[in-house]
Amino acid sequence: AVGLISAAIPAGFTLGQFLAPRIAAFFNWTVVFPAMGIVILCFSGVFWVLSNGFDLDLEEDGNTPAFNEIAGLLTDVRILLVSVLAFLALSLSLFYNSWIPSYLYDEFGYSVVNAGKIAALLPAVGIVARALSGPASDQLFDTRRKPIVFISFLVILPTTVGFGIVSTI
Repeated sequence: AVGLISAAIPAGFTLGQFLAPRIAAFFNWTVVFPAMGIVILCFSGVFWVLSNGFDLDLEEDGNTPAFNEIAGLLTDVRILLVSVLAFLALSLSLFYNSWIPSYLYDEFGYSVVNAGKIAALLPAVGIVARALSGPASDQLFDTRRKPIVFISFLVILPTTVGFGIVSTI
């Protein structure tokens, strides 16, 4: 479930990278922001309809954690390590999604639409990877999460370095 929820970030990037250049090519750039707003409004409507009747209150017992309980979380080395890794992963994701379209356009002469298509592939892979990370960790690594995190950074490192080295696509 956490993998599916965390897939929302790359899903949003994929949607934006894929749709925005097409909207701009068909109409113009001034239409992109209102059009994306309409897309979000539609998804919000779908959420409203599908969640109707569900109690979305996540508090089981109604107890709010005490300050010392929260402070304990913030001083737990494991939580800090996962937080730093999450920060790095999201930073890379934002970096790729803001930089790749311009890079492909400027360095390789791709059209804005084609640069958007290629840029949309990276977060699309992230959607699949995040959704499958839990089951993969359960089935392949006996519920250990560390190998999944290690593999994900092992894959992204050569990809990042490769973008700096590649001179033709």
